[in-house]
Amino acid sequence: YVTEDPCVRFLSVDSRKRGLDGPDVGPALVVHTGVPFGLKHIDHTLPEVQPIIMQHLEDVLPGLPEPLSIKCQKWRYSQVHKSVAGSPGSLVVRTAPPLVLGGDAFTHSNFDGCVESALSVVSKVKELLTANGRL
Repeated sequence: YVTEDPCVRFLSVDSRKRGLDGPDVGPALVVHTGVPFGLKHIDHTLPEVQPIIMQHLEDVLPGLPEPLSIKCQKWRYSQVHKSVAGSPGSLVVRTAPPLVLGGDAFTHSNFDGCVESALSVVSKVKELLTANGRL
């Protein structure tokens, strides 16, 4: 997770995560940008945005070897930029049986927001199960 760059927000060695590392296969690095960068560049073309992202990646990881290939994808709806009013963490849709919605849309769009929402969901489900005599 990258906090000090205005573009790059998250990096993952995807090939390692998927167990695909090996002597015959090079690593695959996934680079996610942050919400402000995505909103600012949402209508730009991939050829316009890719060099900007690559420059920021070089700033974050100086000396990274040149990639053999790049696949740049734009996800218009992948990140929350306006969360649910009041950022409640979760939302009870039904009390019996319990149905609780969660995710970063109920907090803020980053890993911490997801964890915060998950804790809120667990708390609400526990509360509902206790109230229904099921816990």
